[in-house]
Amino acid sequence: MKNRKKFGIAVVIALFIGIFAVVNKANAQVVEVGLTGGLSSYYGDLNPIKPFNEAKLGFGAVVRYYQGSRWAFRFSYSNMNITASDEKVGICPERKLSFKTNINDFSLIAEFNFFDYWTGSRRNFVTPYIFAGIGVATFNPMTLDDKELCNVLTDVDGYADGDVNKIQDGTAKYNKCAVSVPFGLGVKYSVNKRIGLALEWRVHWAWTDWLDDCSGYYPLWNEGDSWAQYADPSGNLSVDGGNEIKYLKRGDSVKYDYYSFLNFTVAFKFNLPHSKRCDVGLNGRYTTF
Repeated sequence: MKNRKKFGIAVVIALFIGIFAVVNKANAQVVEVGLTGGLSSYYGDLNPIKPFNEAKLGFGAVVRYYQGSRWAFRFSYSNMNITASDEKVGICPERKLSFKTNINDFSLIAEFNFFDYWTGSRRNFVTPYIFAGIGVATFNPMTLDDKELCNVLTDVDGYADGDVNKIQDGTAKYNKCAVSVPFGLGVKYSVNKRIGLALEWRVHWAWTDWLDDCSGYYPLWNEGDSWAQYADPSGNLSVDGGNEIKYLKRGDSVKYDYYSFLNFTVAFKFNLPHSKRCDVGLNGRYTTF
């Protein structure tokens, strides 16, 4: 797990370097800076099938460089809230698990426009587009009444990964920072010389199964354990009650969680200082600004 996360972070750094190398080589002369707002949602152990279940507001910012009229590269920051509960989703209501968390996501994304597009163009002012990239996300699962779950449950022997060899030594913990892989589609529209709009749906595949604090196995608990109400809100799996629950799965078999962001962006175009021509990026073929 640790080696995989190190590899993911190395890929993010390499992508940072690669994107800016391409931008500099292409002598990019236009940048867009924008603000983003929309609805964030979650897919995972507590909500495997219902799209936009308990969607919450999110916001962010974007800086985009254009390399010609088809390709663009951007850095995106997004602050999203996600939540879910067994009782509301109805998949496994008797489990009674629930969570909420705030996600800070930092992503580098490459965009491909299906049609020629440039903000300010009178001829090529709209296009659908697809995109993909890589990023890093931080999260901290909590109960709906603001109890920090990770700090409670990672002290329980063997909880985080269900490793039977860690049941007695209490060393099983999970990382609250994960690599994410964003991808999706959208549409861009140029309003005037300086303002462009975009509507997109972005899905993030997170390299963790702990966004919801639901994975691995149930820890063995006894009556009076202070953390038991968070490990097993149903209260039905007490060892004292004679239940044979050793190594009982607490989540589903899917290894990764997902979160999505249906968002709307307003972006403002700026010509960089070394710009000389008003038809930059379109090879002089279009009247733009």
